[in-house]
Amino acid sequence: MIKKTDIFVVIPVYNEERNIGKVVDEVKKYINNIVVVDDGSKDNTVKILKNKEIILVRYLVNIGKGSALKTGFDVGFKKGFKVGIMFDGDGQHWAGDLPSFIKKIGKGKKIVLGYRVFNGKTPFVRKFVNNLATLFVSVLYKVKIRDLTCGFRSISKDVFKKIEWRSDAYGVETEMVCRIAKNKLGFSQLPVQTIYKDNYKGVTILDALKVFFEAVYWRF
Repeated sequence: MIKKTDIFVVIPVYNEERNIGKVVDEVKKYINNIVVVDDGSKDNTVKILKNKEIILVRYLVNIGKGSALKTGFDVGFKKGFKVGIMFDGDGQHWAGDLPSFIKKIGKGKKIVLGYRVFNGKTPFVRKFVNNLATLFVSVLYKVKIRDLTCGFRSISKDVFKKIEWRSDAYGVETEMVCRIAKNKLGFSQLPVQTIYKDNYKGVTILDALKVFFEAVYWRF
């Protein structure tokens, strides 16, 4: 049985001096084990993180979100933890949703995928592109997924190698779903709140087009 002390949170971060301190503090209310991977930040992100009781991995150059996440999972599993939870460092996720993940994990769920509950404040382009991409991959891979690109997910060490991604940037979430489908792995889905602080940050239409082509490539 998975206990709370067996769980760690992976937070990739890049130039988030405005948000990362609060993000770590909020996560600490629910889970003490945190691995933060600084992806070559040039601001005061690292200085802020050095004052926190976390496992800090630092890259001097930007290697991409996918690579940073993979590093975080590798470090956590080598430390002996059994389940890792992906959590963005820009403040868009609500740490109050972590207990729901902990509950699912405690019931033996190997993979838990968060899906965002979009509201009127959600930027239209983001919502449209995400819904279109989600539908496309769902049909292509014959998998019932509710949110293709949500970065709030948990993965058990038992299945990590089967879905370990190669994407170094924003394609990581999509590739993860594609590998889950191809390996016919079971998963649970949970609704999560989303807080948009920057309408111009995140996956662009060009990023989405790249993901479309990659999804087809991964399928065949």
